[in-house]
Amino acid sequence: MNILVTIPHYYNFDRSSIHGSSRTSLESRTASLTKTIMSLHQHLGKLQYHVNFLDEIIDDANIESRHNIDIYIITTGTNNIISKLPVESNLFTHLQSNSTPMMLGFECRNILLDNRGKYDYYCYMEDDIILSDPFFFGKLAWFNSITDNYRLLQPNRYEVSIQKLINKLYIDGDVYIMPEHLFYKLDGEDITSNYFGQQILFHQPLNPHSGCYFLNSEQFDYWSSQKHYNDGDTSLVGPLESAATLGLMKTFSIYKPAPYSANFLELEHFGNAHINITLGNATM
Repeated sequence: MNILVTIPHYYNFDRSSIHGSSRTSLESRTASLTKTIMSLHQHLGKLQYHVNFLDEIIDDANIESRHNIDIYIITTGTNNIISKLPVESNLFTHLQSNSTPMMLGFECRNILLDNRGKYDYYCYMEDDIILSDPFFFGKLAWFNSITDNYRLLQPNRYEVSIQKLINKLYIDGDVYIMPEHLFYKLDGEDITSNYFGQQILFHQPLNPHSGCYFLNSEQFDYWSSQKHYNDGDTSLVGPLESAATLGLMKTFSIYKPAPYSANFLELEHFGNAHINITLGNATM
């Protein structure tokens, strides 16, 4: 498959900021973006091999689950860490935009639209998300094969920790849907199916946000043909959340694997900020 991934990126250290892109250290942000880029290539890309000691060579590995990955990182101004990345420059394309930092996610939609008809999947990821499941896109295709392309499957984001009370936490829990977003209708029934001998439950979440999206070509064609495709609406919490999720809410019936089988489709959120907040606030 041919996969296009767009990633908005901005870094300007500000300890008082509510956004991780500004609050964390340069070292942490560099590690985060590096993992975001490299996880895609390492688990989905072409350069995967196994050692053949008998013939003293390395052979191709995972041939059936390797894809062509094009990654575009979109920045604005000089507040970024692109020059600090310990990543080969041919593994991504850096694009400068005239957008304001908070609207970079909407700028990613322009890049996706410019490449309409060229890819099998059109994707958006915040710059602190790690994808390490080589069957990720196969699962998306399977879900749409048993449903339809008007149902969009979103992954669950999680954090991991060596804390004795929480080793893994799924961070996008249910939230109150604001009245102005009641167009997001929970109009579909739960879907249950078997996958490799496991019963998987899919539901329509009260919180559809995942900081990312992954649309097949038919889904992207449908979304990008809507009048609201890039309307700049930032009313879902703020610009960052709106860029990732609001357009999807206006277009698709959104599903996620229910907590019962949350790890069917999941992505790691870099760090453990949410775990630390949970441990500080929750009674366990």
